[in-house]
Amino acid sequence: MIWNLCIRRPVLTTVLFLVIFIFGLFGYNQMPVREYPDVEFPIVNVSAVLPGADPEVIETEVVEPLEEQLNTIEGVKEIKSTSREQVGVVTVEFELYRDIDLAAQDVRDRVTRARPDMADDIEEPVIRKVDPDAQAVMWISLRGDKRWDPVSMTEYADTVIKNRLERLPGVGQIFIGGERKYAVRIRLDPDKLAGHNLTAREVVEKIQAQNIDIPSGRIESREREFLIKTEGRFADAAPFNDIIITHRNGSPVRLADVGEAVDGVENDRNVARYNTEPSVGLGVVKQSDANLVDVVERVRREMKSVEKDFLPGLRYQVASDDSEFISENINDLITTIFIATALVAVVILFFLGTIRGTVIAAITIPTSLLAGMAVIFYLGFSLNVLSLLGLILVVGLVVDDAIVVLESCYRHMEHGADAKPAARTGTTEIAFAAIANTLALLSVFIPVAFMPGMIGRFFFEFGLTVAVTVLASTFTALTLTPMLCSRYLRAPAAYARRPVVFRFTEVFFKTLEKIYNPILNAALRQRAVTVGIAVLALGAGLFFLTRLESEFVPSSDEGQFMIAYETVEGATLTNTDRYGKQIEEILSGVDEIRSFFMAIGMARTGPGKVNEGMVFVRLTHYSERDRNQQAIMAEVREKMDRLTGVRGYAIEGGGPVGAEAPLQVVLTHQDIEQLAGAQEQVMNWMRSQPDFTGVRADMKLNKPEVQAWVNRKQAEEMGITVAEIANTLRFVFGEPDITEIERQGERYDVITEIVERENIPDAINRIYLRNQDGQMVNMAHLVELEEGSGPSEIHHFNRARATTISSDLPPGVPLGRALSKVEGYIDTEVPAEFDSAITGQSRDFRESFFYLTMALVFAIVFIFLVMSGQFESFLHPLTILMALPLAGVGAFGALWALNMTINIFSFIGIIMLLGLVTKNAILLVDYTNVLVARGQPVMEATRQAARVRFRPVLMTAISTILGMAPIALGFGAGGEARAPMGVAISMGMFAATALTLLVIPVAYTLFDSLQTRILRHRVISLAAAGIAAALVIMYLVFR
Repeated sequence: MIWNLCIRRPVLTTVLFLVIFIFGLFGYNQMPVREYPDVEFPIVNVSAVLPGADPEVIETEVVEPLEEQLNTIEGVKEIKSTSREQVGVVTVEFELYRDIDLAAQDVRDRVTRARPDMADDIEEPVIRKVDPDAQAVMWISLRGDKRWDPVSMTEYADTVIKNRLERLPGVGQIFIGGERKYAVRIRLDPDKLAGHNLTAREVVEKIQAQNIDIPSGRIESREREFLIKTEGRFADAAPFNDIIITHRNGSPVRLADVGEAVDGVENDRNVARYNTEPSVGLGVVKQSDANLVDVVERVRREMKSVEKDFLPGLRYQVASDDSEFISENINDLITTIFIATALVAVVILFFLGTIRGTVIAAITIPTSLLAGMAVIFYLGFSLNVLSLLGLILVVGLVVDDAIVVLESCYRHMEHGADAKPAARTGTTEIAFAAIANTLALLSVFIPVAFMPGMIGRFFFEFGLTVAVTVLASTFTALTLTPMLCSRYLRAPAAYARRPVVFRFTEVFFKTLEKIYNPILNAALRQRAVTVGIAVLALGAGLFFLTRLESEFVPSSDEGQFMIAYETVEGATLTNTDRYGKQIEEILSGVDEIRSFFMAIGMARTGPGKVNEGMVFVRLTHYSERDRNQQAIMAEVREKMDRLTGVRGYAIEGGGPVGAEAPLQVVLTHQDIEQLAGAQEQVMNWMRSQPDFTGVRADMKLNKPEVQAWVNRKQAEEMGITVAEIANTLRFVFGEPDITEIERQGERYDVITEIVERENIPDAINRIYLRNQDGQMVNMAHLVELEEGSGPSEIHHFNRARATTISSDLPPGVPLGRALSKVEGYIDTEVPAEFDSAITGQSRDFRESFFYLTMALVFAIVFIFLVMSGQFESFLHPLTILMALPLAGVGAFGALWALNMTINIFSFIGIIMLLGLVTKNAILLVDYTNVLVARGQPVMEATRQAARVRFRPVLMTAISTILGMAPIALGFGAGGEARAPMGVAISMGMFAATALTLLVIPVAYTLFDSLQTRILRHRVISLAAAGIAAALVIMYLVFR
């Protein structure tokens, strides 16, 4: 046996584990730090811009051709699209089996096929994979005094700061938010154009002809040659005013005579402020495989270096930093590991009463953790919340096998054996149970690691981290621990020579054993009563389970949140900004708010909407305030609700895909008017219910618009084409970029617009075109204007017109309850012609609970199959499985009493609880089998096994419970989200241990009687195998 080799070769064993230590430390220092595991989302996004187009044109000319082609790709799970002013976006989500790179290539091929069916003047579609790492992990606010305006700050950020930061290792991209990029604005006056007998198109063509660079060849001499470079581009706005458009009556007509060229900005439809001051933001996007904490630290150091070269009046401040919460979260988890290790060591010392034994057992913890760290590093895992959570959970587990081996060796020494024989015999005696325990735990965590769905992707690292570390702990317990016991463990001293504390603990445990023995004897005599108590415990557990609410993930205090607000459709930038300032006043009045960054009209794709704004809010550290984040958000919501003319929504940020409302329901119908009616009906009902807050929808039909109906017959008679009409309107009102200037090595747009911004509909009637005969034709003769309203956005869900109704949840309202209520209302009150579906977090919540339930079922099946193989029997595993329901009364009862919920963390805790409870039952059943094999009667063997295993079972249970204590108490940043897991494990373990010590011995005797008196072994084997095979087939089908 391997432990005999280790006992004979202590130096070899020491060297082996020193190597493991070195590799573990190396892996720990080299692993990237992230908040969540690196998961590729099988989502591809296609966006295209059609300048000047309204949402309905975008829908027919951009989105529908794309959807028709993309729908034919293999493995499409869901297609969503948005058609808004000038921009169409189609998002394709694939089934998880599709490789994201191959799926993206398929999307590119289908977009190429769709291109002939799309509008001719559409800009080239942009295709990108949705990547959580594409979000900014840090925002830097750049501000200046009165010497700096947004244009100059944008230029400095773009040309100086951005270039230096993007050169840093690990930085993937720097994008500028709220930028005011320089551009030349050509402001055309319709009246002056008409007065000089000119059209907008003629002015544009002349400007394009006068502002151009054309390669002009080269000049050669006998010995040298020279390139001819024609400097035909302007460097600023002033020269444009001198461009001669035409001549009238022998006099030149310049651009200044029909308008003016001014220095302006490329996009004047956005606003950005930091703490109420005008600002430009720089967002730092890290590379996908980079260490987030290291990247942010490099950026901070570089910004301090850049600051030394700042021009006078310029300053910066870090507006947000995701690494702060992540670093604190990771550091708190690491601290939790040390706290749990210390508590477990105290338990061992308390039970064994020997410092040497405590040190030997405690060495197992860092050894196993570092061994696990080495393996997960070479598996390419990261140091994240879930992998560290797995390491915390196994602190109480990795020491269990060492405790059992140590206790067995110690007991043989108490009976007079020497150290080496005691180590050999004690380890041999317990090795089978230790291996069985490990296999039981692997049976629990392997299904967790390989769960289907997105939840499986996220918990893959968690499950394998636990499995690898548990394997390492068993290897350590069967190799290093026996070697250390053989050399350093000493036989217990006489009772009188022991320290007072250890004498007291020995008396305490003897007293416990004296109390336990008569209770055990009574349980074995009154087996019916014991079974009745177990049934009552099972019933109580089921009762508490039915009373528990469910949610996806509990809220945690991350110290930051977002506010999204919107004004009425058609509101101007000035109007939206006025409400933004009111929200800023609200935030300035909340003491716990440290800073906020407000932006209007921002968008990653195409132009933003001027009636929508976002505010990124940072709070003071949770240790410096009395209220948590959710209470502060509730106050902000309440104050925003008092504002009229604007709707504001406070949204929790974070998560792997960013901020979004937890509840999202989709309604689909092809008639957009009927869809709007159903949307209003559902939203009004939700707003009347206390379980919903911040109810909103993404479809709005009240966007003011002017419809220009072309009189085709009149246009044809006057020699004007529809294309000429549309292009003229676009030159005047569409703000197209018609050419570029060059300054300091950079290119900047030249944009046309109308001089006046007021009374735009009337200005259309003052525009002229030139027909084929050279005559001027007034636009009023060609088009009829009709003011009305239309959709600001048109959404599709799986190619049908759709609206997504979203809602936040008030504090104390779980997602499961709210989702059930809204689905019930839609099923009963909304006409059947409307289809509905859940999406976003709501869909992930349902899918995750389904897959977690399957993992729970198959964990039980695999435990049974593995134990059957280990014990070479289908009966003894059934005895062991009797311990599983006993944990429910503690786990579910504690969650109910503490007003917690069933969520993915508590669910994982319950699955883990199966393996922990099984370990104690294995210890009892395994030793009972040993005693029965030695010839003892079943009843006496059961009684003696329970007495001998009483102390190790108690010791492993308490070490596990205390190891979970920091998690159950919600220690550290984000600890409140993990607390339900710790509560479920610790209290479930407490109840299961108390009942297992009585119920398992009774169950063993009952099953033995059942086997010998009633059923034949073959019948049980065939029935159990049939049930197991049926469950495996069900798993494969559902997967």
